[in-house]
Amino acid sequence: MSTITAPPTTLDLGAALRECCTGPVSCPGDPGHDEARQAWNLSVDQRPEAVVRARSTADVVATVELCRARGLRVAPQATGHGAAALGPLTGAVLLRTDLMRDVAVDPQARTVRVAAGARWDDVLAASAPHGLAPLAGSAGDVGVVGFCLGGGLSFLGRRHGLACGDVLGADVVLADGSLVHARADDHAELLWALRGGSGAFGVVVALELALHPVPELSAGALFWPIERAREVLGAWRDWCAVAPESISTSARLMRFPPDPALPEPLRGAALVVVDGAFVGPAADAEAVVAPLRAICPMLDTFGPAPLEALTQLHMDPPVPVPAISTHALLSEADDHVLDALVATAGADSGTSATVVELRQLGGALARPTGVGAQRTIDAGFLFFALGVLGGPADPATIGTDLTAIAARVASRAVGTFPNFVESPDGDVAPESSVGDRLSDIKTRLDPAGVVQAAHAPRR
Repeated sequence: MSTITAPPTTLDLGAALRECCTGPVSCPGDPGHDEARQAWNLSVDQRPEAVVRARSTADVVATVELCRARGLRVAPQATGHGAAALGPLTGAVLLRTDLMRDVAVDPQARTVRVAAGARWDDVLAASAPHGLAPLAGSAGDVGVVGFCLGGGLSFLGRRHGLACGDVLGADVVLADGSLVHARADDHAELLWALRGGSGAFGVVVALELALHPVPELSAGALFWPIERAREVLGAWRDWCAVAPESISTSARLMRFPPDPALPEPLRGAALVVVDGAFVGPAADAEAVVAPLRAICPMLDTFGPAPLEALTQLHMDPPVPVPAISTHALLSEADDHVLDALVATAGADSGTSATVVELRQLGGALARPTGVGAQRTIDAGFLFFALGVLGGPADPATIGTDLTAIAARVASRAVGTFPNFVESPDGDVAPESSVGDRLSDIKTRLDPAGVVQAAHAPRR
């Protein structure tokens, strides 16, 4: 364990952190500090007292110990996806773990151990050669730890459930600086909380996850002109009602930028896109997708794919962008919802929203597991809308448009999903028994509130 080599009261914060950490440290005014504090979402302005880029567990321990001694908070962060939910960082040190990206796959046990800063593309690169896949997010640059602590919704989710259910163990630095190994037979209450209950209970420095054999995968997308939005959305919604659990999809109204890097059919176009992944033989995938193909897409990329495609098919931006978003879990995608989305985001809407999306839920996602704080998603679809800043529309207009879209589907809203929450108070509180249990664990492990995290437990 690292020790503080100079009394914390005799050194300024930056100097004290540099004395006890091997990773880079920056404070306001230091060269490179603005880059160090930047979240993935460029619209989020993080202003911590200092930034530590930890190289090791020892750096994490030293940072936690020093912050506790000085009455500061520690805010762990890998990539900064979902950073808006973290809240103001006044009085906090931002503990970046992006340099800790080790990944070790055990193909016989079908498990993977990931360090705190590992990303989904890191895991897939190591697991895919063995025919194994994690329940990865739709973007390969998303941090594994934060994704799992917030629940984790994957394109394999209808087949295998939430990613947090695959957490087999965690190495955690607690608020008192101690390192514990949470397993089913040791610190089981902490493990339960980490499975979808947030990262507020300590700094997770490593996770052990289950992997799933995927001998055959089909993935891709189908595209239609946005003028056909209502027809396509209706057909997709009806298809979702009978689609097998082996396929997970989303349907989106997308406005692509006039980027020369995009292929000609997409460049500057407004389209309806249905994308997804199917686990199983290619012939079975063809049969399942056939009803969607029957409505004659203008472009069709769905077919046999490598496992690495799981983080590419959603076409998330490959670089950080400034954006604002909104979302809700919906009980259903009935005609009211579809009519509302077309009216507020369709061809004639004039919306500034870049993406308006419905994700297909159900299947294994709807079956309670009982293994963690987040057991299931009791909803039929997830609604998500996003606007990219910096284009012709000003931020106020984009915010107004997103609010209007969300308001039109609000009557079917039944909750939120942590990974999509983009404000400190945006989470819908869990059922009282879960919220009380999480709050009790937080109070017991971190009574002074040293660890600051998104989706902090509340009763």
